[in-house]
Amino acid sequence: MDFEDGSTPTSPGSRLLTRDFILMSLGLSSISFTNYAASTVMAFYVVQISGSLAYSGIAGGAFFIASLALRPVSGMAVDRIGTRWILVASTLLCVGACTMQAMTGSIALLVVCRVLHGAGSCFYTTAGSTAVANVVPRARRSEGLGTYMLGNVLAMAIGPAIALAIVSGQTMADFRTCFLISAAACLLAFGMMLGVGHSGGRDRARQGTDAAPRPAEADLPPLFLGFEAGVLWPCCIGFLLAIGYSALVLYLPAYGKELGSGNVGVFFGLYAALMMVSRLMGGRIADRHGADVVMFPAFLLATAAYALIAFAGGPWMLFAAALLLGASSGMAFPQISTLCISRSSRARRGTGAAAYYFAVDGGVALGMPLAGGIVALSGYRATYLFCAAGVVVAMLLYAGTLSKMRFRPNVNRRPNDTPPA
Repeated sequence: MDFEDGSTPTSPGSRLLTRDFILMSLGLSSISFTNYAASTVMAFYVVQISGSLAYSGIAGGAFFIASLALRPVSGMAVDRIGTRWILVASTLLCVGACTMQAMTGSIALLVVCRVLHGAGSCFYTTAGSTAVANVVPRARRSEGLGTYMLGNVLAMAIGPAIALAIVSGQTMADFRTCFLISAAACLLAFGMMLGVGHSGGRDRARQGTDAAPRPAEADLPPLFLGFEAGVLWPCCIGFLLAIGYSALVLYLPAYGKELGSGNVGVFFGLYAALMMVSRLMGGRIADRHGADVVMFPAFLLATAAYALIAFAGGPWMLFAAALLLGASSGMAFPQISTLCISRSSRARRGTGAAAYYFAVDGGVALGMPLAGGIVALSGYRATYLFCAAGVVVAMLLYAGTLSKMRFRPNVNRRPNDTPPA
């Protein structure tokens, strides 16, 4: 059982909010909730177990290192096994990992649990994006992926707040309750995945009423690090944008305190709200008029936002930047995801979805220590000006490689053809 393309290229009015699409979106919300909740309380949990904060970086980083390392493997597994079974198995892995985190009493075992949790999240997000790309109408793929990823934005907005409220007493019982609630959320996602999908061969693509068989590996483009060459430029752009985001998340609370804004929770609330709105609108506009119409405004908004943060003289400038940056992220990241999938062979959509997450995870992983070094040497202003410069480089790279590319598939292109890089 697996997912198939939901429509022909000539059916732009086909339904987007199908039962399968809604269940997969809710499943993403559940899985993402556990990721944000666990990461938010991890440092406190490490202190509760070991009595020292020294191990928090190891326990926290294990999740992201596992996710990054397994991205190429997850894409190939999705393409070979099928999306549905990967979704089912990965949710079960997350259930087990969250339950084990609630019961562990040692740092070593906690690190193992975090690796398993990162692996489950990695495989789920790769399979989920691939499945959504297969079931939404092809003429509405950008809109579909942007709407689907709202589940992650919703979890980003509420997950940390709920987790911190649960562990407010900082007792072992509080932490166990938090992780068991996370396990229950993953179990809910598991039930949803059992109820979604329909019969079909691996990664079949519907053409009218016929289903195309999977092409032989010899007929497909070569792979490098598990990905096709067509995803190179979208991945580079996503990587550059993710570096800026990592600096934002890591140092904005301290920077905001320095500016006298106190709790910067309002910043992230505004950021998440504008991201949700722009995701809904940006995908629909890109499907109808092409990616350039949303990508270039997204680059300009992000550049202006980082400049505002760098030269902020008070909280109101930070909040204005939050609106600009939220709108930019909501427009840009779904388009990059769509590009990675659309520029991969139909039989390898899983590797395209994995490539997007690999680029973003890699940008975050590199961006945090890089931003830390700039903060130590030159301060916050230089750090956020560096982020603005990175966005400008991403815009120039996009203009020179991907500009004027539309997301609608070429009906004259063979099913296993890949656009040139």
